[in-house]
Amino acid sequence: MSALDILEFPVSITNWILLSDFLKTEPQEEFYRKLIDDYLPYIPAYKLYELFLPAAERLPESVFQELLERLWKTVSAKTGRIFLTIL
Repeated sequence: MSALDILEFPVSITNWILLSDFLKTEPQEEFYRKLIDDYLPYIPAYKLYELFLPAAERLPESVFQELLERLWKTVSAKTGRIFLTIL
C-alpha cells in the first residue's frame, strides 16, 4: 500500500487516524484536500491547527494559501447550510 492509497479510502475513524498520521509526517497537498473535503465536519478547531502547522512550515506558500482558501470556503459553505437548516 502506498501513502496515496489513503485518498481512495472511505471516511472512517481508522482511516482518519491513518490520514492524520500521514499529515504529521508527510504534509502533502492531496492529503489536506482529503481532510478538508471528507473529514472537516468531524474535526475540532484545535486539531485543525495541529494538522495545518506542518503544512505552513513545509509546503510552498502558494500551496498553503490555496489550502487555507479551500478550508474557509468549505467551512463557510457548511456553516451556511447548518444556519439555513436551523432557520
